[in-house]
Amino acid sequence: MVVEIRVSADFGKVRTLAKRMGRLPVQVGNELFRHAVDTRDALKRQFISQTKKADRTRMADRFKAKRESSSRSIVTIPRQADWLDSMKSHWVPLLRGRSITKWARENYGPSFIKRGKSRVFKGPRGGIIFNKKSKSFLFVSKDPFIQKALGNVKSRLSPRLSRIVRTTIRGGTA
Repeated sequence: MVVEIRVSADFGKVRTLAKRMGRLPVQVGNELFRHAVDTRDALKRQFISQTKKADRTRMADRFKAKRESSSRSIVTIPRQADWLDSMKSHWVPLLRGRSITKWARENYGPSFIKRGKSRVFKGPRGGIIFNKKSKSFLFVSKDPFIQKALGNVKSRLSPRLSRIVRTTIRGGTA
């Protein structure tokens, strides 16, 4: 005796699924652009929200999210912002006429004491050496805002893409 197993397919359903899957690349591309916009916004927030920093809103306005193609989106930031994120710690002379000198005076006053803060001298995280007889220096260190911002948005992409694939296969709209 022979057992016969028939395998058949409803090609109407296969065609419907193929049509739905045809929309998937467009929807994934749109979601990637939304993720690029979210990344840009997170970078801006992290860049501006640092305490005791010079005003950064004008530079943050130059952070852009662009769609290069249907499947590729990029986030651009100014080179100066990248330098702030990755520079080596170093001393900067506080010379007359420099904007960094003006910022240091506004935040620490002429004697670099302001609002009950103690004098700030050379330290591992930065500081100012102020001497009326000799030059003044500010110790500046990097501000790693990029990794902090990317850590905040990294976990959002995978669930979004999973949701799009699920709703596309089911036939819903994403």
